[in-house]
Amino acid sequence: MKRKLILVVILCFASSFQLLAVEKDSVVQLKPLKYDTNYIKSYRDLVHIAFVGVNKQTGVTFANVNSTYDLNFATNNPFGFGMSVDYKWVTLEYTKTFGGLELRTAKKGESDAFSFRFGLTGRRLRMNFFVRSTTGFYLKNIEDYD
Repeated sequence: MKRKLILVVILCFASSFQLLAVEKDSVVQLKPLKYDTNYIKSYRDLVHIAFVGVNKQTGVTFANVNSTYDLNFATNNPFGFGMSVDYKWVTLEYTKTFGGLELRTAKKGESDAFSFRFGLTGRRLRMNFFVRSTTGFYLKNIEDYD
C-alpha cells in the first residue's frame, strides 16, 4: 500500500513538472525581427558566379626632404579581368591582366597585375582581405628631370 501511495505521489509530482514545462513553452513569445521579411527573397543558398573587370592604378612616390625633386612611379593602366564566386557569406575573387585586353601606352612599358580577394559578409559585419601584386612601373614625372 505504501509503495502504491509513493508511486502515485511521484507520478503526480512528475506530471505537474510536465504541465509547468508545457505552460512555460506556450507562453514564450518570439521577439519580432528588426527588418521586414515580406519583401526579402534570399538567394544565399545558391552559388553566384560573376565576371569582373578591374582598373586599379598604383602609384609610388619617393620624396627627398633635401631636394625639390620627387620620383613618381605609376603603372601603365593594368586593366584586368577575372571571376568572382559567392556562396552564402563567403566571396572569392581573382583578377589578372591579360595581354592585348588592356589599354596601354606602348612607350610607358609593360605593367602586369593580379589580385585576389577573400570576403566575409554578414548582416552586421563585412570584411574584405586583398592580396595584390603589380609589376612594371614607369617614371611618371620624367619631364621634371629634362
